[in-house]
Amino acid sequence: WLARGRLEVVELFEVKSDGSLEKARDLPGHAEMVRALSFSPDSGTLAAAGGEPGRGGEIVLWNVEEGEIIRRIEGHKDNILDIDFHPDGKQLATGSYDKTVRIWSVETGEELHLMKDHVDAVYSVDYSPDGKRLASGAGDRTVKIWDAETGDRILTLSDSTDSVQTIAFSPSNHLIAAGAADKMIRVWDLLSSESEQGFTQSALTTGSLLYSTFAHDGPLLKIVYSKDGQTLYSTGRDKQVKAWDTSTMSLPKVYEKQSDWVQCMALDPEGKRLAVGRYDGTMSVYDTESLDPVWTDGMEPSSSAMVAEVEENQIETKGKRKGKDGKIHVDAVFIDATVPPIIDSIAPDVWPRGGTVELTVKGRNLEDADLYFTDNKIGIEVAKFEAKPIPEFKYDEASRGTQIHDYAQPFEIKMTVDIPGDTGLGTKHLFADTPIGLSNAKEFRISDRGDSG
Repeated sequence: WLARGRLEVVELFEVKSDGSLEKARDLPGHAEMVRALSFSPDSGTLAAAGGEPGRGGEIVLWNVEEGEIIRRIEGHKDNILDIDFHPDGKQLATGSYDKTVRIWSVETGEELHLMKDHVDAVYSVDYSPDGKRLASGAGDRTVKIWDAETGDRILTLSDSTDSVQTIAFSPSNHLIAAGAADKMIRVWDLLSSESEQGFTQSALTTGSLLYSTFAHDGPLLKIVYSKDGQTLYSTGRDKQVKAWDTSTMSLPKVYEKQSDWVQCMALDPEGKRLAVGRYDGTMSVYDTESLDPVWTDGMEPSSSAMVAEVEENQIETKGKRKGKDGKIHVDAVFIDATVPPIIDSIAPDVWPRGGTVELTVKGRNLEDADLYFTDNKIGIEVAKFEAKPIPEFKYDEASRGTQIHDYAQPFEIKMTVDIPGDTGLGTKHLFADTPIGLSNAKEFRISDRGDSG
């Protein structure tokens, strides 16, 4: 199986022996965008995660064969950005914009552990293949390693200089790779930080960094290890897909230039095929030896394509500073990126087919936003992009310890939008993609000229 997440729906595909895909069914009923997918180890259950920005996260567990909902799980205070099944299939781990990592019981939906050590959005989570550890990567520039059974933090890796967007355990269990917004891939050896008895909870903040490689001309989006651990696949905002020899982390194989950002990848169990999902909603399957595409599709960009594959005929996818005295000082930690980009309103919200609209978009954290419509016939020209003032920060000198100030910067975007005469009537959606993530979908309607209702 292979799954693709869209706005309010998951599409399920059967993977054929030649690498082509045949759609099996839709799995509808999700709140907003489906942002993360993971199949259970036995391929019987699909976990789809997302939620509503600023309101709460949602996990929907699906019976893959029957296409029926097993249960819904809620608990996060904001969007869920990543999800991963434990290797035994009994637990799920999630990371969210609410800065937390949570572990859930698959059988009951109960929250088993809540980990709150990150101080920014958690973009990626990954269990080690042996199931003993859980890793998380976040906007606070750290990778944290957790005891998967107890939820205790046992290691923090803090070499990254910008937000950690994606992480992956090696099949050997002892290497952890991370891709960051600083365009780098870093690989750490965890064994060097273990005692002979294995990890124990500690206050360690550094690990053994094996590689630090300039990987993409833009922030990293996704990394995936091959099953034998000899290849690490990476994608970035430069629209490139690369395959790295993990013994050297140099001179990667480079796939064809992609039509848009590749936000997710999945490998078949034999490592012969690589499935990629792009932000424009398209998806392809590549031969990993020849680097040639063996299947591709196209669809309107009603969401990014999130791929998750399984094992059958499967392709799975699923602030401190040092003072001059050498001591650590913490005065205040400023966080601008923990609140996701949000579109609050668009005006007008009824647009005449064949006409032109002077559109005003109001929202929060929309800096450097790229705007997308679910109908790619609609043309857009940004006439004005202006930010409202940042809320004033007042520091309380009398307070002690660390202060975390978390705010969303209000934005207003003005633009001219052309609606061609052959644009389909009815409900459409507008999205904003920014360096800190994808916004909610804001609804508008295309009508015949003169129809304002």
